[in-house]
Amino acid sequence: MITLRTTPEILGHQELKSMPLYRAAAAEFLGTLMLVMAACASAMSSGLTLSAALAPGLMQAAIIQAIGHISGGHVNPAVTLSFCLCRNVSVVRGLFFLVVQVAGAITASGILYSVVPNIYHNNLGIATKNDDISNAQAFGVEVLVTFIFVLTIQGSFG
Repeated sequence: MITLRTTPEILGHQELKSMPLYRAAAAEFLGTLMLVMAACASAMSSGLTLSAALAPGLMQAAIIQAIGHISGGHVNPAVTLSFCLCRNVSVVRGLFFLVVQVAGAITASGILYSVVPNIYHNNLGIATKNDDISNAQAFGVEVLVTFIFVLTIQGSFG
């Protein structure tokens, strides 16, 4: 894996003139859109099902296979942030990816909201916590699980 070493490499302002940056950003937008649509749509079924658990993971694997050679297949702001902090992508590329990932997620949510029946509008992809768990505990679990996810990705590319 490439580690950026000089200040111009870390900042990446020279990438603004290159078409691969914009191609990679478009791939990240599309990949994030597909991932959010799969995750939210799979959660629409009543009750917890195996398909709701597997769909996002399988979609993530398919997306990484499809766009990984173009953008690295981050499709998650936490992954992009970790790659920036570890100097595996430039600041410019990281900022571009963060913006298009958020835009892709918002676009996917809007598309899904417009095509599903009204009965599902109140719980499209909503993650709820158990009433026995405090907000701080839920936040801690989310941080831990995200850390494990990002560590696994960083480890597989290192």
